[in-house]
Amino acid sequence: MKDFIDPDFTRDVLESDIPKDVLRILLADRTTGKNIKWMTDGYEHLESDFKVKMGVLDEINADVISRPGCKIIRPRVDKSKEEQRKRVVGKAEVFTPSWICNAMNNLIDAAWFGRKTSPFTIEGKKSWRATKKKVNFPKKLKKTWLDFVTEVRLEITCGEAPFIASRYDTTTGEMIPIPERIGILDRKLRIVTENVGGKPREWLKYAKMALKAVLGFEWQGDNVFLARENILWTIFEHYKYCFPSMIIRHDDLMELANIVSWNIWQMDGLRFVVPLSCHDESIVQKKPKVVQPDLFIAEETNKSEQTLPLTKPCPGCAMAHILDGAELHNGVYCKIMDWQTGEPYEFVWHYLHGKARERAEKGSGELL
Repeated sequence: MKDFIDPDFTRDVLESDIPKDVLRILLADRTTGKNIKWMTDGYEHLESDFKVKMGVLDEINADVISRPGCKIIRPRVDKSKEEQRKRVVGKAEVFTPSWICNAMNNLIDAAWFGRKTSPFTIEGKKSWRATKKKVNFPKKLKKTWLDFVTEVRLEITCGEAPFIASRYDTTTGEMIPIPERIGILDRKLRIVTENVGGKPREWLKYAKMALKAVLGFEWQGDNVFLARENILWTIFEHYKYCFPSMIIRHDDLMELANIVSWNIWQMDGLRFVVPLSCHDESIVQKKPKVVQPDLFIAEETNKSEQTLPLTKPCPGCAMAHILDGAELHNGVYCKIMDWQTGEPYEFVWHYLHGKARERAEKGSGELL
């Protein structure tokens, strides 16, 4: 196994080609301190082949998925049609064609630039072509190219992260050339390339800043891992495209992988917790003092006591509308990194902060 990564611009990244220490970082769950879990039963049939548990609640094993010649975790387009169907029915897994990802990202960027159209691509009928001129940042915006690079964007229920990293079309599997890529991170890296030029160390410095500004969460463990791979490989492929003779140093590989492992995480998006970590709570029953001297009455009291429930559901999950209990769950709340302070914090804070601001605005009579 190499201690560097030399991308070959193919869709399915071979885990056996990833340095083991980098692979372990890509599998890390930063909230639990363990590995991300499968959270899908699509791999249980492989348990006997690899002599390791691969059920819903089992962690993804680095040694297993990196065995030479074994392609275990594969992009959705490479899975069997039956497996794709099961995931659509069971998990509502539907991936978005790249031309739609482009159109939606264009809407965001047009608004950010204060324009009617995006400065990155020109849309066609279920297609696009990249603009050729350098993207300009008018002074009247009071926004710079660095502001765009560090603007934080989040892809919810990200799957393989097609809105962030458009290495390939997730519906057709077709690889997309670097100049025509339309993902959020791809656009940030285009801006870095246009403004830094042929300086590899400077390019990597700002590429890391761009990477810290893209986030995504997902339930199914194989998708979390694929999203992390795609985002990390997007950095490698852009770097290789800009500097064909250069190789990213191992310490940079580790730093980039660390950023990705914090910014793309496994989460129940309705509860903000590690999937399936909410649980019923035990009820401690206190025996009432029997003051009635009649033994018959005392016996009846004990019988009624035994009919009480022994557990109660998670307080947050018991709410009529699950988001109303966002701060009440007894599961493990997922953490992400604040890259400015270097300290992790619970992601649910974003939702609670937004709700508090919404209540304040309603109270002041302002429009939402």
